[in-house]
Amino acid sequence: MGVGFFRRIGRCVALVLTTVGAPYCTATTLHVGDIVVTDSEGFGSKGGVVRVDPKTGQQTVISSQGFFNGPVGVALLGNGLYTGDPTGRPDFQGAVIRVDLTSGSQTYVAFGGGLVHPGGLTADTDGTLLVCDPFAFDGTGGIFRVNPATGAQSAISGRGFLETPIAIAREASGAYVVADTHANGTGAVIRIDPLTGAQQLLSSGGLFAGPTGIAVARDGTLFVSDRDALGGSGAVFRIDPVTGAQAVVSSGGAFVEPNGMTLDFDGNIIVADAKKGIFRVDPVSGGQTLISAGGNFINPVGVIVVPEPRALIALAVIGSLLGRGGSRRRTSQSSRPRVSRQHGTAAAAPSGGPTR
Repeated sequence: MGVGFFRRIGRCVALVLTTVGAPYCTATTLHVGDIVVTDSEGFGSKGGVVRVDPKTGQQTVISSQGFFNGPVGVALLGNGLYTGDPTGRPDFQGAVIRVDLTSGSQTYVAFGGGLVHPGGLTADTDGTLLVCDPFAFDGTGGIFRVNPATGAQSAISGRGFLETPIAIAREASGAYVVADTHANGTGAVIRIDPLTGAQQLLSSGGLFAGPTGIAVARDGTLFVSDRDALGGSGAVFRIDPVTGAQAVVSSGGAFVEPNGMTLDFDGNIIVADAKKGIFRVDPVSGGQTLISAGGNFINPVGVIVVPEPRALIALAVIGSLLGRGGSRRRTSQSSRPRVSRQHGTAAAAPSGGPTR
């Protein structure tokens, strides 16, 4: 996810929305290793979701327009793709939107409640969605859990070190790591306890100028993309998960605005550059390979790689249980406060919002 959607929200106040455009929908079969990309400004400025063949770079439109008004984050659960669209509602408030892979059709999953302009998101191992909202908690930003079957929301953490949380990933320990574009001045990586919401400022300052994406490698190493780093050329950094030390993996070259990022099965870094296309970056040498550009891409910002089938099956089963009211941790959110910082004040969590 990139920070470009803030400019988009500013432009939206000058627009008049009369109807929701008919979406382009198609049944899509995703294969292990496929790259799925959100483009927030393509398809008549409404945005869409595109499949990219990792070998040929060929693009296939999965779904576009419709409810979309600038989709940013993307996650895969079962036979559904989920996007965070910061202005996906007719009133230009945001929403989490589901795309059915069997038809390409779109449905609203969650909006309102604590959510204001949700953007970056990822799937948790319990079958729920972890959603970043830079405008939640009165504009200080927050992290939410969303039940994909019912749309029920629960706040995980808000305020504290958070200022503009824009991307989120899960560590093997279960902790969440968040790329925040403006935290602590020039952006930061913040670790969040999934049970208490306590925040740890893991890495900030240094080489950062505004982190936009984050991913966790098998060995626990963190990779962070930053579209404005190193004089504005953009870069991908390696972050030590213990010390927070930063090191440059790749910068300059063909990069223009590296935004969202993920890892493929070989440990390569897949980067969505909003002005150039989709890159594969060697995590050792930093070498950049352009996988796909042009075509449907105007502003590619969110990216994932399709996981192995057994992971999708497990998440699909968990999701169906959630829809039937099956047990999981924190299915409903109480009104008790969540600790905002590791040594800070508490912020009351909003109640769950309306669902469809």
